[in-house]
Amino acid sequence: MEAVHKAVIEHGYKDLSIAKIADKYSKGKSNIYHHYEGKEDLMLAFLDHLNDCMEQQLCLKDDSPREELDEIVDKMLGLENREALEFRKAMLEMKSEAPYNEKFAEKIEKIDNKTKDIIKQKIDDMNVEASSEKAELILSAIEGTVDRKLTIQNKKELQNDKELIKKIIDLEI
Repeated sequence: MEAVHKAVIEHGYKDLSIAKIADKYSKGKSNIYHHYEGKEDLMLAFLDHLNDCMEQQLCLKDDSPREELDEIVDKMLGLENREALEFRKAMLEMKSEAPYNEKFAEKIEKIDNKTKDIIKQKIDDMNVEASSEKAELILSAIEGTVDRKLTIQNKKELQNDKELIKKIIDLEI
């Protein structure tokens, strides 16, 4: 899955091919086809992998729940480094397939629900009422910001929007 991750970042989803993934994978193209029928099958497995990694990346236990929520916002906006931002852009491309591909939609919904549950848990840890609704609002603000800014290719404003999202969190929590 590391090879898929690297290829997605370098090529995006639309221009991704098994050959481009194989270039990042030491065992070759035939080995990929041995395990996966094609690009769609491999990408569905990759979305499962992302879902499995979500908890590891977003379930932080070292800080206060409020600080952890801020870290979640930072990670989800992809502002950590260029690679994180490029990966968010590739995820936007994969999400754009969901309206036309039921299997993609199911996988992306799973990721979305897990992310919302993680945010909800942080809010619950702060003993705030209506945590489900607030988690939905926070996740929608993050995802909407990323989708909007990457679509219009205005990455600089993501940093400003991060502060706005944190202000929304302060108002709601």
